[in-house]
Amino acid sequence: MDHHAIEWSLEGKDGRRSLLREFPKAFMPVAFMLAEALQNREHPTRYERTEQGLIDDYSTSMFWSDPRYPNASYRCIRAIQKHAGELADSDNILFFSDVRPLFRASPSLIIQSVYLDILVDRMKGSTFRDALIECLLDERLYRFSSVTYWLEISVSSLWNILSQEQRATVLHNIDAMVVDETDESAVFRRSRFLAALPLAELSSVHQTIAAARLAEGFTPPRHPKERFRDGVAPPWSEMDYDEERIQDWPETFEKERLRILSQALRVLSPPEVTTEVIERELPQALAPRCYCCRLSLHSLQCSTIRKGFGFSMHSKPF
Repeated sequence: MDHHAIEWSLEGKDGRRSLLREFPKAFMPVAFMLAEALQNREHPTRYERTEQGLIDDYSTSMFWSDPRYPNASYRCIRAIQKHAGELADSDNILFFSDVRPLFRASPSLIIQSVYLDILVDRMKGSTFRDALIECLLDERLYRFSSVTYWLEISVSSLWNILSQEQRATVLHNIDAMVVDETDESAVFRRSRFLAALPLAELSSVHQTIAAARLAEGFTPPRHPKERFRDGVAPPWSEMDYDEERIQDWPETFEKERLRILSQALRVLSPPEVTTEVIERELPQALAPRCYCCRLSLHSLQCSTIRKGFGFSMHSKPF
């Protein structure tokens, strides 16, 4: 199952060793390739939405809104996110030499958003700040609303240290957003970018756009993991989805078997599940299910015997 490759091997959950932590040079590329393959499996037509080398599969908000969302590709990307972040803190030389190129080369907007998130969280460090400025000069990123939060935060935070040439490039990128007339959010997003900048340093045209936005009301951007949850999602939880589901079971039930059963249930539940998926997942799901059924039956028999002999469930074993 995907769980064996992602959570056990790459991420190192449940007390297992992590290939990403112990051998990042060898297995970070593997994780990126696996994430790409899993996204292609889940969204076979995603490459039809490629624009300038980046794929907008409209699922970036889902990735950030619920860390327990069960897609295999999301889980793989979260493993990358976790260990890339750790590497950025412990060995940023290795991060920039080996992991940064993987992020920059990825066509996935979700992975691009993870990279931006790592940089924004560490922008006080000069190397991370320089990498973030490199992203701000990439016109392609501005075309996608799903990464606007990180760009908007970065532009306003780093504006004062940008060179005149860099500022001109950033303003060009902001204006280029409205070229795509099919993106109804582009005009609004451009106004927000400009409203966050010092008005005195903008052209008269940009000042007019920024002033109109400020007059209508301007609030700082919110991180997608908070913004997309209002009114539609349960309270934020950092606990893994399957880990949460297996809590509070009796100790006689092995956690790992319950976890496998939970994962199989998610994979087999969608109405569009294919025969290939059923044939692959069902044998692995049946073993823990039968095990749990046997334990449940055994517990019921014990309970019946105890009651027959006048013992309560809290009595000592007879």
